[in-house]
Amino acid sequence: PGGSLHELAVFGENADESLGIRLTDLEGNPVREGDPLYKLVDEQDIAKYSHRYMTGTYFDEIYHARTAYEHLNKIKPYEWTHPPLGKILISIGINIFGMNTFGWRFIGTLFGAAMIPIMYIFAKKLFKKSFFGFCAAFLMMFDLMHFAQTRIATIDGYTTFFVILMYYFMADYYLNKSYKKSFARSLVPLFLSGLFFGLGAATKWSALYGAPGLALIFFIAKYNEFKDYRVYKNMPQGDRPAWVKQFIPRYWLGTLVSCVLFFVIIPATIYLLSYIPYLQVEGMTFKDIIDYQGRMYNYHSGLEATHSFQSNWWSWPLLVRPIWYYRARDMTTGLASTISSFGNPAIWWVGIAAYFYILKGSVEKNKLAMFLLVPIVTQLLPWTMITRAAFIYHFFPILPFIMLAIVYGIKRLLDKGLDRRLVYTYLAIVLVTFVIFYPMVSALVVPESYLLGLELFPSWVFWN
Repeated sequence: PGGSLHELAVFGENADESLGIRLTDLEGNPVREGDPLYKLVDEQDIAKYSHRYMTGTYFDEIYHARTAYEHLNKIKPYEWTHPPLGKILISIGINIFGMNTFGWRFIGTLFGAAMIPIMYIFAKKLFKKSFFGFCAAFLMMFDLMHFAQTRIATIDGYTTFFVILMYYFMADYYLNKSYKKSFARSLVPLFLSGLFFGLGAATKWSALYGAPGLALIFFIAKYNEFKDYRVYKNMPQGDRPAWVKQFIPRYWLGTLVSCVLFFVIIPATIYLLSYIPYLQVEGMTFKDIIDYQGRMYNYHSGLEATHSFQSNWWSWPLLVRPIWYYRARDMTTGLASTISSFGNPAIWWVGIAAYFYILKGSVEKNKLAMFLLVPIVTQLLPWTMITRAAFIYHFFPILPFIMLAIVYGIKRLLDKGLDRRLVYTYLAIVLVTFVIFYPMVSALVVPESYLLGLELFPSWVFWN
């Protein structure tokens, strides 16, 4: 009961090609074209026996792509352990291109590609020059995890996309004095930051880890403005700027009230609206949605199951334990085709040094270093206290800020006289490293010995 069979193929012993089969009714009459049952066997010539990542799901696609399809067809969702928005986005591609690998991966790949220009404008906003925007975009383009995570139909790519944008717009508020704008214009970046915060939370709860970071950056910005206000307030009345009189009622209290709308009410509304597909299922009510929140919390907080590819949070930037997604099982002897997810060593290992560099800059009260330190610390800190199984891809939403920290280090070193040719050399190393490890994340068929030769740690043995 409740099950369904979509298509059926029958193969001979050698499994090279499907056998021609036909359906009959109970009286032995053939089921002809036009009968709904005919669609069960109408594509025997294209049926493939071997499972490939290009013909079926791999890793958590089996949950997310299926649930996206169920949302489209008003079926009770199979995967409910994360909010629905990510699966709704996946369903857009399925609706356009069909329930196939291209359909369920299409939208996520677009989001992944969009991260590259967003990193460009983010770095240009922070560092004021196109060259630094180029560096940030280049790092994102040639990171191995970015490649792997945005071509699989899971929800982490969407979460990372929204996290980048919620901090991008908060950076706009942080870097510019609100009192130099009209009150309404000063609220625009806060509204957009809250909007993407809500979209992130409606995709995956881990986006909520950014809430303390956004709040901290906001209050740092307001504290700095308040110091300006005190300076100007002590001036003779005739010399005070006009905004001084409006600062407390508008730019302080008015902004705080607006933030309740932007970061609480609007995100909560987005979150609830993302559950509309649940309400379209016959028999489901708003009470079921509330019950699912408790079930989600109990699932994640009480999860005791272990996984062979789980890893500790401190090991993620070290690349000690990648996660393995797929391996072609019927390859010619000596060849291998596999998909795993891990970072580009030339980015992630340099990123460790960049983290300590911005930590040093924060101690020295460098404004940009402080901004970049906040999302890294506040988004990683919860994982240090989580005891359930975690994986290296949980580092993905933190990765953009590690890249921006690298660009911060590049800028500071250039300001101190570093030869720019060394920067280009570093970027070339990033590109070459991406090419070398590309077969591990792309399912490119290569000699198995090639993959074995790239194992950085003993824990990397997972395609044998």
